[in-house]
Amino acid sequence: MTQSDSYPYGIGAVAVPTFPALPGTMKAVADVLAAAYNCPRDYVIGGQLAALSASLGTKYHIAGRYDNWPCLWIACIGRSGSNKSAPIEQILKPLRQADALAAGEDDGDDASRRLFVGDSSHTALREALRDSPAGLMLYRDELTGFLNELGKESGSVAVSELLTMFNQGQLVVDRHNRAPYVIPRPYLTILGGLQPRLLGATFGQESLAVSGFAQRFLFIASGQPGAAGNSAVSRRDIAAAMSRWEALVNHCLAFAPASVELSREAQRLYDRFYAATSLARRRERSDFLASVYSKQLIQVVRIAGIAQVVLDYDARRRSATVGAAAMRYAISCMPYFEATARRVEHALRGGSFDTRPLTAGDVAGLLGD
Repeated sequence: MTQSDSYPYGIGAVAVPTFPALPGTMKAVADVLAAAYNCPRDYVIGGQLAALSASLGTKYHIAGRYDNWPCLWIACIGRSGSNKSAPIEQILKPLRQADALAAGEDDGDDASRRLFVGDSSHTALREALRDSPAGLMLYRDELTGFLNELGKESGSVAVSELLTMFNQGQLVVDRHNRAPYVIPRPYLTILGGLQPRLLGATFGQESLAVSGFAQRFLFIASGQPGAAGNSAVSRRDIAAAMSRWEALVNHCLAFAPASVELSREAQRLYDRFYAATSLARRRERSDFLASVYSKQLIQVVRIAGIAQVVLDYDARRRSATVGAAAMRYAISCMPYFEATARRVEHALRGGSFDTRPLTAGDVAGLLGD
């Protein structure tokens, strides 16, 4: 049973979902890095989506019933030694280079080109986003510290504001004895790793699970074994792949602001996905997973927008709409995220989070839990 046969819209079928790579530059680079670092390709693709999300930022607007920008929150779950960090560092290298170059040229008056936020404390994050209207990335090799910080005294306020950031609504910041300021469209991409045994102590915190904060994350897990060992890939192969990747990232960093809509065919595909997902949400017994389905209705559009930019880059064109191919790719990712969210929910209820490849029996058990 293939993924396309069993998961036409990513809802509820019993199969072994895989995390597809977008054909073209993204797949070629992901295949090389997964082989070079002997790691599951899932982590590489997750890093790619987050990197492109941060690179495009508020410059790429997807109009429709609801306004969307390609903001994604991604957590890569794996045990220590699963080699999830090294390939992601390679994926982020072009962004770090651009960030360092902008910092060297910065005269202190313009921080709009900044890409990474270092201090993730409540006050510092607000100020960084105020000064960076194009958006920022918060990257942590381990998300534990950041997530635990949210459980401190200002946690409820911080979580509420992060939810606003994900929804990209206006954020009004009141300050004691000082004038308030407004962030019209705060944009924060989040990417980081997390060990399975820490799921309960982090995402399981009441303020994160009940508020819908945890459900806004796309969870990446090593659903496939590592690729061939390092000896299978030459340095020349890695250099060529990274050159291709750097060119794509730089294209997104230099992207001229655009507002696009879904094409007629993409809208038709989305409407079918919306109907199927809404039905699954109504039937779902778990409040956590029902919320996950709701967020997928947003995330699928954001991933489709990123996919359209990449498809256009590979085809050396610029489309005025998000097309059917991009939407099909985004929808094809959803069964994977549904399965990983079920694993997370199982872990938050006291079960184990198993990072071995899923079997059809595993998925059947998770669906019937």
